Amino acid sequence: MKRYVRTIKERETRLAYARFETEPGHQAQFDWGDFQVEEPSGRTTTVYVFMIVLGFSRAAHVEFLERCTLESFMDGHIRAFRYLQGVPAEILYDNMKYVVVGRDEAGKPIFNAEFLHFAHHYGFRLRLCPPYSPWTKGKVERPIDYLRERFWRGYGFSSIGKTNEDVLVWLDETANRRVHGTHHRPVDERWREEIPRLGPLPASEYDTSLKVFRKVYRDCQLSFNGNRYVVPHRAVGQRVMLKAKNGQLRIYQDQDLLATYAEPATKKNLVADPRFYEALRHDKEQIRRKYGRSKGKACSHGVRVYFTTMQTLIGKLKEPQSKGKAYHSAGLVIVDEAGYLPVDSREAYLFFQFISYRYEKSSTILTSNKSFGDWQELFGDAVIASLLRSRGYGTAYIGKWHLGLEWTTKDGSKAENYYGQDKAFLTCPPLKTVQV
Repeated sequence: MKRYVRTIKERETRLAYARFETEPGHQAQFDWGDFQVEEPSGRTTTVYVFMIVLGFSRAAHVEFLERCTLESFMDGHIRAFRYLQGVPAEILYDNMKYVVVGRDEAGKPIFNAEFLHFAHHYGFRLRLCPPYSPWTKGKVERPIDYLRERFWRGYGFSSIGKTNEDVLVWLDETANRRVHGTHHRPVDERWREEIPRLGPLPASEYDTSLKVFRKVYRDCQLSFNGNRYVVPHRAVGQRVMLKAKNGQLRIYQDQDLLATYAEPATKKNLVADPRFYEALRHDKEQIRRKYGRSKGKACSHGVRVYFTTMQTLIGKLKEPQSKGKAYHSAGLVIVDEAGYLPVDSREAYLFFQFISYRYEKSSTILTSNKSFGDWQELFGDAVIASLLRSRGYGTAYIGKWHLGLEWTTKDGSKAENYYGQDKAFLTCPPLKTVQV
């Protein structure tokens, strides 16, 4: 009975397929392959094979990759089109995520938007195998086995670059010159017939960079991949496009290239072109918006206010004639960019003398992105750093300033809406209220 049932089951489940051939230039088929590499240490790693085969001639392009990413997937297509000397009208894929991301309610495929743009750029159609039906692209499935047996078996792997050089020689001298078992003609002979029927390469290559959007914050910075990058201040508040490829990051606002940076090998870095903050410091319109008379309550109440940077102030204090007298007598001095550049011991002493003179007489705001723990490094002297901190405790507000908020110091002095999100150090006279 079992033998009888087995014969019926075999007959009822037997599958048959019709072989199909395509016209020259009409179709190519794509597939990935994975190959194991044993390192000298005994550890086994995997390298991947990218393969495209032209349906009519069976001419193939092969390259080895360390990772299967969308970027390497598209770059492999570009190199394949160059090698095959044209673009087929359509390429057949299985249902990989780089091609199709899902299906709608009607069962129609939803293509990966980036790769669909890529296909439109090169002028070929995307065609999918039915799910779980790899036999429909047998023209590329079998060549991967051929590659494994005729090239890889016994091959001494040393590096991806050397392997790609060797496999290209193997393609030119062996795989693409053999007499194929299906059409019984040399592959390169049929390939020469197919090349005129392939589509032309576009005038420019597609940009296969990883593309993401980021918002630029008020400090002219944006965050990407664990690091922060500075861009020109005209992009503040805007969404910009980042293009990352081969360790290089390009930042665009619409069609304008704002900045190009090399990505650091580590995380939590601030990567900046110093020219960008320099341009912000000299932008008179920005200064007017932030510190003009229409914005500052101190100015409108008749208080003389100076806004300066740490380096500019120290330069004035070092002048033999004036010694920064105008800053000593001002009702309010705002010192920006403390910590942007280090100061030497003499400069630190001059700055301490300045703060000591104004202490309990007039108000001073010092903004910095450095915490108090970093002040010894900033001023180069632990004693002076400690004395400066002591001028703040008891009569100062120390913390972060946020736009749109008003703060009250311990002695009743108020400050509002000053500056971004830097750490701020505000000293005020104990018997005098000053609004800024």
